[in-house]
Amino acid sequence: MKKAKLCKEKKKKKLHEILAEKEAAKELDEEEKAALKAEKEFDETPEGKAAAKLGALKVQEENERQIMGELLGSGPPGSGPPGSIDGMVPSSKDDFDILSKAITEKVQMFNQSKHYNDFLEALVKDLALDLPATQLKQVKIHVETLHSTKVKAEQSAKKGKGKKGSTIKLDRGPKDTGDFGGGGLDEDDFM
Repeated sequence: MKKAKLCKEKKKKKLHEILAEKEAAKELDEEEKAALKAEKEFDETPEGKAAAKLGALKVQEENERQIMGELLGSGPPGSGPPGSIDGMVPSSKDDFDILSKAITEKVQMFNQSKHYNDFLEALVKDLALDLPATQLKQVKIHVETLHSTKVKAEQSAKKGKGKKGSTIKLDRGPKDTGDFGGGGLDEDDFM
C-alpha cells in the first residue's frame, strides 16, 4: 500500500476549470477559422491576388538565385559546398582556426604572382580596419616579431656565405726569416 501512496495521484480538476479550458479552446478554434476565412476573402480581392502573385514571384526569384549560386559556386555565406571556404560558417575557436587555415592555403596558392605582395598588404590593411586598438596592437606585435626573426635569419644566412668566402688560405711558401740575401748571419756574427 505504501507503493501506491508513493505514486502521484492525478489531480482532479474542478468542473468549472474543465469548462473554462473547453471554452478557451473553442474560442481559439473560432479565431483560427475566422482568420482563415478573412485570408480567403482577401485572396479573392484584387489586392490579395496581386500580393499572391508578388509572393510567388519572390519565391521563384529566390529559387533561381539559389540555383545560380550553386552553379557558379557563390551565394550567401554557408551556401557553398561543405568543404569549401564559402561553405564554412564558424562559431567556435576551432571552427575559426579551420577557416584561417583554409584561407591561408587559398591565398598562398598565388604567392608566385608579381601582384601577391601588393595584394597581401592591401588584404591585411582592409582586415585590420575594423579591429579595436588593443587587437591591432597584438597584430602589430606578432608582425614585428615575425619581421625581426626574418631579418635575423637573412643576416645569418649572409654571414654564413661571407665566412665561407673569406676562409680561403693563401699559401705563401716557406716562412720568411728576414734574410735579405746577405748570407746567413748567426748570433755570433753580430758583433
